[in-house]
Amino acid sequence: MERTSSLQFYSDDDFCKSAEIGKSNITFGIIQKVKSYGRTHAIKTFFKNIACNMDIDRKVQFISDFKCPGIGNIGTLIEQSPDIESRVMLSNQLDSFGLKKAKFDWKINEFDNKTIRYTAIEMAKQFSLSGLGAIRLADFILDNNIDIRYSHHAHHMGTTRMSADPRFGVVDSNLKVHGIGNLYIAGSGVFSTGGACNPTMPIIQLCLRLADHLNSQTI
Repeated sequence: MERTSSLQFYSDDDFCKSAEIGKSNITFGIIQKVKSYGRTHAIKTFFKNIACNMDIDRKVQFISDFKCPGIGNIGTLIEQSPDIESRVMLSNQLDSFGLKKAKFDWKINEFDNKTIRYTAIEMAKQFSLSGLGAIRLADFILDNNIDIRYSHHAHHMGTTRMSADPRFGVVDSNLKVHGIGNLYIAGSGVFSTGGACNPTMPIIQLCLRLADHLNSQTI
């Protein structure tokens, strides 16, 4: 595993190639306190107000900051394999402007399940061999008959995939839409695979590359 920080690792290319799996971003975390953000912020605020009104805020703070030494969790973001069954479409439902809403159909295939299970089992082996401790794997990791509990993340990619052949993608190597003379796409939609890390920097690089390409064209 390639170490990227004190608690985060990426599976290297040789490991993924030999195991015939996708890349993974593996994070180790010690459970210290309950965190709440995003859509759960309103719930946190609600209970905070109750605690303040009842004058028990110090007691609640003690409970939320209580640490259980040695207890932690391991999570991973995986590089999902391209699947033609996963797609973004227009539904028949209309929004407030009378436009069709987007319909997101997300699929997980057996290759992705293998990536999750193999990476978890190998990580547990290496953890034990290194003398760092024992990892308790979830039942769905060890039993192929149990469905894996996975969830989507924040970055949708690959809906306008780059490919030299229009049968397998939407844009060419210069990000130009196949069959259209002056239409380009710059964004994570052109990624050939989703990867296992945040897409912001590659998007910026693609935009700069496209700008150089367009600037070199004769008007």
